[in-house]
Amino acid sequence: MTTKTFLEKKYLLIIAFIVYSVGYSQKNVSSFYSATHVFRKELRNIPCCQKKLRNPTLLATANRTVSNFKKFYIDYDDNLKQSNEDQIISHLRPRLFVRADEAKLGKGLTVSALRSKLKDPAYRDWIDYNPEVVGWESLPAIALQYLLKGEKKNALTVGEYLTNTPFPYKEHTSTAAAVYNSAIAFDWVRDALSDEMANKITAKLVEGAEYLKEGVITPSINHNYTIVSLYGVATVAVSIYGEGKENSQKALEYTKIVKSLLVSDHMLLKTFKEKQGTWGEGNHYSPFVVFYPFLMTLRGLTTATNTDYFQIIRDKYENFIEPMSKFVIANFRPDFTLERIGDVTERVVPNRTFMRPLLELLASEINNSALQGQVRSFSKEMSNYYGKDLVPDVYRWMMLVTYDSKLPDKPSYKLFLW
Repeated sequence: MTTKTFLEKKYLLIIAFIVYSVGYSQKNVSSFYSATHVFRKELRNIPCCQKKLRNPTLLATANRTVSNFKKFYIDYDDNLKQSNEDQIISHLRPRLFVRADEAKLGKGLTVSALRSKLKDPAYRDWIDYNPEVVGWESLPAIALQYLLKGEKKNALTVGEYLTNTPFPYKEHTSTAAAVYNSAIAFDWVRDALSDEMANKITAKLVEGAEYLKEGVITPSINHNYTIVSLYGVATVAVSIYGEGKENSQKALEYTKIVKSLLVSDHMLLKTFKEKQGTWGEGNHYSPFVVFYPFLMTLRGLTTATNTDYFQIIRDKYENFIEPMSKFVIANFRPDFTLERIGDVTERVVPNRTFMRPLLELLASEINNSALQGQVRSFSKEMSNYYGKDLVPDVYRWMMLVTYDSKLPDKPSYKLFLW
């Protein structure tokens, strides 16, 4: 190896050192900028490398490495710096429900752990999805295929749909669903998209969040519109963070109003505590448009930020997740149907819904092993009753991010050990 080649490799390795030791620390953005600036300046001035580094291709590689990471490690002005009391969003993608392996912030499933499920027979029913867009709800399913298998065509399918399809500003829950499904999918495929496409998508996500945020700022605390709005605004905040200074400022604005709705006095966590995990909006509404968006919001923020909301609930709000899980099961009749209360009286069948992923999410956040087993036994028996159609194709991704085959499924829910 010549001296020139050795020094070239040495300084290219400095890029990796800067990225991993400074960038991934997620603590000192100014140090990252200083290091990269010095590195680029010195790299050009070293005589034995100068000729090579003036080669446009090699120099572009060094420049692109720094520029790509500048995109994620934003040099905030003082008014954008996050205090210790604020939620700090991870700089690394993915963030929502699945975390980058190297992420220092957040708690929960990593990309490596997700991909390990490809070879685990316990997850075989949830792995595959035909990458066809059938509306907003299918976007996370397609995006997860990209995370699982790395096929860029799936990411581009999501990106093109998000770029070219306007949000449906009609019925509120439908609008919210379009927004949060889009935000989740964008977070998972962002690294495969061009900056031009990403800019168009983030503009659309902000438009959606702006439409929803009034319901978070001035909520109707007992209405499902507030809860679905919360889910939409929270997922947009996480997904647009790092996409330029303006989007990051919006993200911090959104996380603050989300946090206020969750933890301010007389707001959501306090309300759920006082209701002991129950809800009065009809037992068919409660799991589908209250508990589901609420719990997914908490899980998404737990994986993406420095705040573990489930631990906060255990520590400060009488652990209302446990009575909430009992309430969900208690509302079912022996034939695994719900009574629709409030509008008209008719059977509500949980088949082809996200009921099972919801139950698995609840089980995963219960510390009581007996109750955890009971919730999972109910989930398992419901699955046996309805078969594979209980969880439709578009919701398989939820099973992959909530279902843990290692958790107990005994004792039976029928034993009433509650």
